[in-house]
Amino acid sequence: FLIVMWAVNTGPPVDDQQYVMAAARRYEEFGDPWLLALMHMGLAYIRWYGGDPAGADDEFGLAIAGLRQIGERWGLATTLSAAADLADSRGDLARAVTLTDEALRLAAELDAPAEVADLLCRRGDRAFAFGRIDEARADYERAAKLARKSGAAEAVAASNVGLAMVARHDGDLAAARALLDHALANCPTDGFGPGATRTGILVELARVGRRNAPQRLP
Repeated sequence: FLIVMWAVNTGPPVDDQQYVMAAARRYEEFGDPWLLALMHMGLAYIRWYGGDPAGADDEFGLAIAGLRQIGERWGLATTLSAAADLADSRGDLARAVTLTDEALRLAAELDAPAEVADLLCRRGDRAFAFGRIDEARADYERAAKLARKSGAAEAVAASNVGLAMVARHDGDLAAARALLDHALANCPTDGFGPGATRTGILVELARVGRRNAPQRLP
């Protein structure tokens, strides 16, 4: 389990497709449905980052089916969230929202406030992309409360980014800038997740700065 989780974050130990497939076959030989689902989740990431989003979607589907079969809610919530991110990256926002909603229900059942906060931010992002600003605001506000309560600094930063996006949409650029400054100052710096969050903060700061910039005469 730890080896697979490490690979999700760092990639396979060698850049060799034959090595990866040989490892996958070893998992299949165990015949353990949980390990098989985990294998498919790992292969999904490898295919996604390797430029094969359709193959990644197939692998996520196999992982989700296996986890449903054994009723493993934590792994299912994690895989649904990842599959939602993939769907989002492919422009299928409707499917991303459906997958995120299911993952959110499972995380709530498991009483995992930090994970719920993260999923609320993701759902808020998708609502914002659809132009459903009030829904996005509600998700970001709820995420911020849960994240602060659970001490999840990255989720606090992500919720502040979402609220800054809403403030920018509403024309309150000062509030947006204050939220983003706070997010950047308090977001963790280590790891893939915090790195992505910090990138999002910087992108949104650029958008606010562009809105704030004086109009140039032609």
